[in-house]
Amino acid sequence: MTMHSIKNRLVRSISIIISVILVAILLMTDLSVDGLLEVQFNKTLLHEANSLITLVEEESEGVDFMFADEFMPEFSSRTDTEYFQFWRNNQTFEKSGSLGFYKVNQLPKTELPLNSHLFMDISLPDGRAGREVLIHFMPQVDMDERERRSKARLSDSERTSMYLALAVSTEDLNAILRLVDFAFLLACIATVVVVRYLVGKIITRGLMPLNELNHQLKTIDIRSSGNKLQMDKPPAELLPMVNELNRFIEQNTRLYQNEQRLTSDIAHELKTPITELINLTEVAIKFPHEKELSEGFQPDVLAIGERLKNIVNNILLWHKSQNGPKSSRKDNQQEIQCLTFIQGLVTGLTCKYPGCGHRVIFAGDHLAAVITSNAFALETVVKNLLDNALFYSPEGSRVLIELNQAESGKIRLAVSNELTQVISAQALNHFFEPLWQLDSARTATDHFGLGLAIVKSFCEHIGGKITVELITLDRKKPGIVFTLEI
Repeated sequence: MTMHSIKNRLVRSISIIISVILVAILLMTDLSVDGLLEVQFNKTLLHEANSLITLVEEESEGVDFMFADEFMPEFSSRTDTEYFQFWRNNQTFEKSGSLGFYKVNQLPKTELPLNSHLFMDISLPDGRAGREVLIHFMPQVDMDERERRSKARLSDSERTSMYLALAVSTEDLNAILRLVDFAFLLACIATVVVVRYLVGKIITRGLMPLNELNHQLKTIDIRSSGNKLQMDKPPAELLPMVNELNRFIEQNTRLYQNEQRLTSDIAHELKTPITELINLTEVAIKFPHEKELSEGFQPDVLAIGERLKNIVNNILLWHKSQNGPKSSRKDNQQEIQCLTFIQGLVTGLTCKYPGCGHRVIFAGDHLAAVITSNAFALETVVKNLLDNALFYSPEGSRVLIELNQAESGKIRLAVSNELTQVISAQALNHFFEPLWQLDSARTATDHFGLGLAIVKSFCEHIGGKITVELITLDRKKPGIVFTLEI
């Protein structure tokens, strides 16, 4: 299976996005600079052409071109040569001396509207790449000619327009443009490399808290208590994760410790009856002819076997309550009349607790309440609560069962009884733990510390809530009450 790296994906994605944006900006800047250089070159060429036009003047004797090579050597030398040509009446009026050096001594000309100009890329007579500006203009008139034409009332339409073509080399411009393009290309490459490097460094630094968290997770050992992830000023995004991981570690540590304790408790519960069986068997083998031993051996073995069976059945029932489907809240639902249902359970306990029907007292304003629930789960819960109340209360004392309505609208079933021994408030925290017994000597033969654990699990499956608290009965006798809301 191919592994994907979040870091590599982020570096690649962010680098590509930033690089594309920066390259696009650089490209637009490059195009803008190229365009600006082109415009500036054209402006300079047009300005030079207009300067030549100012040297053309129309007089009464004709058109005069006041040009001197010594002031503009570029039009007569063979180095850094420029070219110009004037036309009047479609005939060459004047041209630069530089055109006389070559066989092709004419510049391109095309028809244009008056007072307009045109830029053209051409090949110069010397073979270099060049650019020409062609201008169609009306020559300026000197003052004497202007007065004469005004007195004679001559129209400007009778005057003859002229053309000027000025051509210069574009090799320097092209070299500059290529240099600019190369500089921007290097800038683009450098931008991509630098962006990827910086993004990688930034993301690596940003992921350092995750690496620290991963390092701490490697050192966690759920077999020891007190494990906790500790980060100095964790990022806001990691804080919920750290809290949830700490909660998960705490729960797993507690589950591991419970599992260890449960394994030890199960072994302890099974060890006692197994030891008794071994002892009885050894005695029976050592004294095979002892009538009293042989007569009591079988009932004792049967009682021990029944105890082992009860232990295993309770463990299986607790396991079923722990791993039962969550859907049991809606499966096998039945309407149950609370009072009749509980009275039937009390009757079923008569063989175990003779006369318990007279000990159990019912009270409350919802004795006729009808609830809809899983009958097997509810029977297991209530039967265990009644069994505990009868077993751990003084013989002949009363067990009170109250049926009322809770503030949440649910039915509240409270089972309270007098205690045979004082229980500390701290011990209440362990009541629903599997195989926990108040009697550390574990002398009980039919109570193994699984009943309340089963009650807790089944309550969760059927949507109920079970609580326990110590109370004081009449004459300041200690008591306990289990409250079930369903």
